[in-house]
Amino acid sequence: GAGTMLPALEPTVEELIRQRVSAELAAAAQQQQQQTVSEQQPMQLIINNHAESSSKQQAAPMQPRQERKEVQSDVRELLASPINRCMLFSVLGLGLYMLHGHLQHKWRIVEMQRRIDANLFLRITRLLNFPTGN
Repeated sequence: GAGTMLPALEPTVEELIRQRVSAELAAAAQQQQQQTVSEQQPMQLIINNHAESSSKQQAAPMQPRQERKEVQSDVRELLASPINRCMLFSVLGLGLYMLHGHLQHKWRIVEMQRRIDANLFLRITRLLNFPTGN
């Protein structure tokens, strides 16, 4: 019928191993019987043994959209409080004030160097390393 399976014509790996092992054991038993106890030589066995292993690890990629949304919601939550907003703007204002002072100082130093380079007397004094001022 359609549900019956035909027997496999090729022997499976397990059957081949069993046949080989039983043939080797039978050959070894015959050799043992033929040789006397005093003439018996040690039997050499060759074992081909190796192990294989494989591993597949799949990690789902992180979704940056959710992280971005979390950051946005955290910022909104932080800025919801008037005290937090006041502190944030105060820190930003103080930072900009300090940056302005730093840039203004650099500009004054460059302007002073330009004036020194333009003045012949100050340029000669600087070249001779004479101290100027106090």
